[in-house]
Amino acid sequence: MERARLPQPRPQLSLVVPTRNERENIEALVVRVAAALGALDYEILFADDSDDDTPVVVNRLAATNPAIRLLHREPEDRSGGLSTAVVEGMRHARGALIAILDGDLQHPPEELPAMVDAAEDADIVVASRYIAGGSSAGLDGWYRQAVSRGSKLAAAALFRRVRACSDPMSGFFLIRREVIEHADLQPVGFKVLLEILVRGQWTRLTEVPYMFGEREGGASKASVEQGRAYLRHLRELRLTGERGRGPVRYRALRVPAGPDDPLPLDDDLPEDPEVAGTRRRKLLWMVALLAMALRLVLLPIGHWWDLTVDYNLFIDLAHNHSPYDTMVYLSHIAAASGWDTHYEYYAYPPIPLYFYWPLAHLFAWLHPSMGYFIPRSGSFAMPSLPLDFFLWLKLPMWIADFAIAALLARMSGTIRGFRDYLLNPYVLLISAAWTFDSVMVLGLVLGAFWLQQGKFARSGVAMAFGTMVKFVPAIAVPTFVLFLIKRKRPLREIILFLVSYGIACLFFLGPFLNGLLYVVTFHGGRVGGGMTWEMFWRLWTFFPKGTNLDPTSLAIGAFGTPTLAIVLLLAYWYIFVNESMRFNRMIIVTLLAFFVGSKLVNEQYALIVLPFAFLEARQMGGAWRWLYRLLWVVPLAYAVMRVPIDRFLWLFYHIVLGRRADGIAVTGVSGFDSSFIPWQNAQLDQIAILVLGCGFFLLSIVGIMWPVRPPRVRFRHHAIAQSWRAHAQEAADTPAGSAGQAEAGAHSVSVEGDTAPQPAAALPR
Repeated sequence: MERARLPQPRPQLSLVVPTRNERENIEALVVRVAAALGALDYEILFADDSDDDTPVVVNRLAATNPAIRLLHREPEDRSGGLSTAVVEGMRHARGALIAILDGDLQHPPEELPAMVDAAEDADIVVASRYIAGGSSAGLDGWYRQAVSRGSKLAAAALFRRVRACSDPMSGFFLIRREVIEHADLQPVGFKVLLEILVRGQWTRLTEVPYMFGEREGGASKASVEQGRAYLRHLRELRLTGERGRGPVRYRALRVPAGPDDPLPLDDDLPEDPEVAGTRRRKLLWMVALLAMALRLVLLPIGHWWDLTVDYNLFIDLAHNHSPYDTMVYLSHIAAASGWDTHYEYYAYPPIPLYFYWPLAHLFAWLHPSMGYFIPRSGSFAMPSLPLDFFLWLKLPMWIADFAIAALLARMSGTIRGFRDYLLNPYVLLISAAWTFDSVMVLGLVLGAFWLQQGKFARSGVAMAFGTMVKFVPAIAVPTFVLFLIKRKRPLREIILFLVSYGIACLFFLGPFLNGLLYVVTFHGGRVGGGMTWEMFWRLWTFFPKGTNLDPTSLAIGAFGTPTLAIVLLLAYWYIFVNESMRFNRMIIVTLLAFFVGSKLVNEQYALIVLPFAFLEARQMGGAWRWLYRLLWVVPLAYAVMRVPIDRFLWLFYHIVLGRRADGIAVTGVSGFDSSFIPWQNAQLDQIAILVLGCGFFLLSIVGIMWPVRPPRVRFRHHAIAQSWRAHAQEAADTPAGSAGQAEAGAHSVSVEGDTAPQPAAALPR
């Protein structure tokens, strides 16, 4: 084997370039590297397995430039292919940083400055084809692209640490020497990075997007046999050898867009939250355990009417009966009996039916004697429910809460998002004691997060999921589209999002179209109220005794749909013409516009804006911290007065006292009946309800109209992006050709030096 000599002094960066019959590309590669890196102290080490005169070309260049080195392997030393040549090259490299790029010019050297900058806060920097700003178009045909993605999925399924990387099959990456110093690397094919991710000692991973270019010379080294060897290698990686340990920090570098380029979608997303370290991990566990303990304490607590409906929903599902049919049947009875025009039963889209169906069958198996409990509309009658019913009912809500909290930690860049959401009193009231709104909120937050990551199909499916839990996320779909338009994204991305959303909605809708249409009719006929100004027309204390308020409420409510449509259209126009409005603020404006235009805003509706208000408070600071607090404090206080809050204990009384608690159904007396309880004073109660309801309405208007300013929080990747721009400009200004190279310093291609191969010291294993 021909050994490379060691240049002095020791360089900052070593470029290891695996080559096999790449003589046409060598000079062009050296010129482009010199132009890209400028005065940076670097070396180029060609790890060569060629049978042509590639070594001659390299030696000719190395004769005039000591920064160019050759490691040529004879045929008998080439076991394992170019992957082992890369490993051999890394062990002969002398730089503190070691970068790998192919010699066929499909890996653009112009990306190296950004990778070097990113290495200031990373152990591994991967040039990825699969994050925003990257492209795999240089792969030869759809088959190789599919194989590349399939290989990634296979590796991610087997190795937890590999999942942090979007392109573990990349051949273009940079590492610190310490990552591989004690790693026994035995890669297969061209998958050196995969082996390093699995066996290397690292915690910080940064990805830089790049365009995988068309091959300018030579032929692809990929083959079917190498694919089989790769599968065998995955098995060996899984079963043998030492693997890296410890937490993983990930971040992705954004691409600075040109004036006509699509703008990045993820400007609002910071790096991953910093969770490394024993103290932070302990904090996460403490928050999670405390949040779970609070939910367990609140397990038998709930709204007596809504949980009675949920119980009957379980009985419906256990008997494979449609809850929509039950609602129609009960509404006919209610109308015939003069209770009401409709019976308030399950009046939502069908997604909850899917995730409650197995839980309902489990409940019925555990309690085969349980049957329907149908109280008269407006009565206080309620069933005595077994404790495990509350567990099966609330389990999806708890899962959604923890998922939303994790997303907020990721989207805010701090584990404070995890803590503040899970321990928020309003969140505990809604998710731990009331309804499944958190499942809907999860769909919307996931949709926003995936859209910012450029995962349009996933975003569309997540939005469809949220819409088919409750209808509210549907109003944010136009906002998502307007955001893509404002960011100058290609039409295919917008179509992919909308088609994914539409197909997923149809899929989730399944056989429940007629039932859903009946539910829409029911909502359209409801009177206004809740946390809006229309609540005034439902409070008898402000009118002469005996006044029938229903006609006025119904007349005002008849204009609810056109009013909502007009307000939403104005909101869409406002967010579109305001160029400086960020995506998170666009969503907030849309949701607040829904609160302003809707005729009915119940207490639990405010949960949907809470995650985005938290992010806004985190990014903007100032008054938004108070707006965020008020957006949950006011609905919480409204629920305390309006429900009122003591009625959440009625089902708990039935669990503790059994039949002795049936007196509540007749008297409504529950122990919170003293005159000093605020909601027991009818006039004070209704005044407080009106003040809080109108206050939330005005708060929504203030949130919409609050001045749009740049975010207060700046993330480290902005500085890196600025450095990248500077390097790109410097590279563009560097003159091409031999004259310009001569001015580049010690690493330019000159015509001096000795090419005699010298032994090189390997890194310690």
